[in-house]
Amino acid sequence: MNYSIKQIIKKAAEKLILQKGFRDTTIKEISRGAKISVGTIYRYYKSKEEILNDIGRMDLKDVSYSQDNKRKEIMDVALDVFGTKGYTRTNMEDIANKMGMSKAFIYQYFNNKDELFLSTIRESSQIQTIFNLSKVNKESINIEEILTKIGMKILSIFKNPQKLKLMRIIIAETPNFPEIGELFFCQVVGRVTEALNEILRSHASSDIDPVLSIRLFIGAIWSLVFLQEMLPLDDRNYDDETIVKNAVKIFQRGTLKYDTD
Repeated sequence: MNYSIKQIIKKAAEKLILQKGFRDTTIKEISRGAKISVGTIYRYYKSKEEILNDIGRMDLKDVSYSQDNKRKEIMDVALDVFGTKGYTRTNMEDIANKMGMSKAFIYQYFNNKDELFLSTIRESSQIQTIFNLSKVNKESINIEEILTKIGMKILSIFKNPQKLKLMRIIIAETPNFPEIGELFFCQVVGRVTEALNEILRSHASSDIDPVLSIRLFIGAIWSLVFLQEMLPLDDRNYDDETIVKNAVKIFQRGTLKYDTD
């Protein structure tokens, strides 16, 4: 039991110190991250230095805010390299070379390629903006307007090269890293579905599953643009407004109780 609690404390401490720097990380913040009391931490460790010593990463004592910026820089470059070469064909040397740094520099921040890869996906500024898809105006009663905004936000992902690379990584690597697929589903699809369901459930026909209908709406836009933008198809391309307008009309006529004409 003591071993598992210490592991939780060390994991929370390491994560916070890498994010905020050693000096600016407090025992109280570590306790929050570990979801245990400050008193519990002091039962096992007298100080932050003692936690670092147990982790075996005394180098983290020198981590400052400027170094945190370096960590973000590493992840930005890693996203680009992983998105171009894929996880399997990427090694730490590729990322170091693109940064003009040594592998040893990267290992000051990440223990191995797995840790760098997962941190890049979880903490990427690109995935944070994708998560914002769930922020719909619940006060609005204009369902067509809400659906149109959601549809346009989904399409905007495919206009941003970095977000597109992130999507390629998530799709390609989820079989090997199920946690990133679960993260994406819960934070993007799940949250958008939950927010829209709260607005639409009272308007849906009784024989229609509103949650399934919302996922079909998201999937219809996503899959069409995925094929159009990511695969070299010699088929007709549709502009964003046409795609969203048609998807919204199909959703309204097939899901809602009233006629939207």
